Amino acid sequence: SAAGARGVAASERRQRRAAMAEALRRAAAKAGPQYRSVIDEAVGEADNRDALLAAVAAVGVAGAGGGGAGALAELHGDAAVLGRLTSSGDQAGEDVQGGLTPYAMPAIIWFAVAYDSLCQAALANAKLGGESAARAIFVGLLHAARDGRDAVTDTCVEHRAFWASAAPVLPQAHVAAHL
Repeated sequence: SAAGARGVAASERRQRRAAMAEALRRAAAKAGPQYRSVIDEAVGEADNRDALLAAVAAVGVAGAGGGGAGALAELHGDAAVLGRLTSSGDQAGEDVQGGLTPYAMPAIIWFAVAYDSLCQAALANAKLGGESAARAIFVGLLHAARDGRDAVTDTCVEHRAFWASAAPVLPQAHVAAHL
């Protein structure tokens, strides 16, 4: 059944997220305690977004997430989540696209734990804009460390739908070379 397949996919996604989060926590233990809380918050945000999207899908609400329009998408979109991850007190982070470490590290952590594949993470990172190239390198390395050669799927390399969806955010010459 479709519901059973979604359950297996959700279970696998949780396991993959847990593996990524654990690896990031081990690295954070060596790099500095400030990153541990960002990792935990990013995992919580990703889990909340997944649960919300599953509930929305179950009742059939249109435009609720996954980059769609609407209030739910705005609350759980990448920019909103990164605003919360880079906030101080009651002020949301304002420069979530910037290349400064206080903004880039939470974004890298977010894209590594919130997106199950390198392809999804790369596209979300590009859509966020700003200093996306530097973030993409680290997000790609993290996904490759977890997934090995399987991180780069045919979908990312050859699939026309990926490149068509990326067209609005990537340089046109690069997209044209793949379409």
